[in-house]
Amino acid sequence: MHEETDPVKKIVIVGDGGCGKTCLLHKYVSKEFLSDYCPTVFDRSEIPYIDELTKRRIRLDLWDTAGQEDYDRIRTLSYLDTDLIIVCFALNSKKTFVSVGDRWKDEIEHFCKNTPKILVGMKADLRTKEDQNLIPTKKAIDMAKQISAKGYIECSAYTGENVEEVFDMTMDILLERKRKRKSKK
Repeated sequence: MHEETDPVKKIVIVGDGGCGKTCLLHKYVSKEFLSDYCPTVFDRSEIPYIDELTKRRIRLDLWDTAGQEDYDRIRTLSYLDTDLIIVCFALNSKKTFVSVGDRWKDEIEHFCKNTPKILVGMKADLRTKEDQNLIPTKKAIDMAKQISAKGYIECSAYTGENVEEVFDMTMDILLERKRKRKSKK
């Protein structure tokens, strides 16, 4: 059980519909993969996070938002008092990648100008399949720079690869610490 005095960090996750936002959060919170796609309008989870360095408890307030344009007005309400934004795209979808620069960058700058963000390439498990036409890592790193993201990481909610590391990176940024980490695709 968490104490009401534990600090709370609000993290909002954005990206086009179907890019893997809900699967990422579900895998992190429940340790399970959601195999059925059901568009999210809005979902919120609060979970404890134990800082591995200080052993201090922090409550993560995770906000899953709708990526569909029909829900733009509802989603923008979630930005109030956000501590960090996770911007997602699917590595196998040029459309979701282009949206990072064409849509999400402007929306985030308008509603959360000075809020730190990270860029996350979803569906990293597809990198093991030769026939996939995926967004190159270098292009994704360039996009992270273009949107002034504090970091870029690829993960797979399907296999669990780098899911914990997404949130470790998030907390390193929020707690303003540098961690020597292996380069993670």
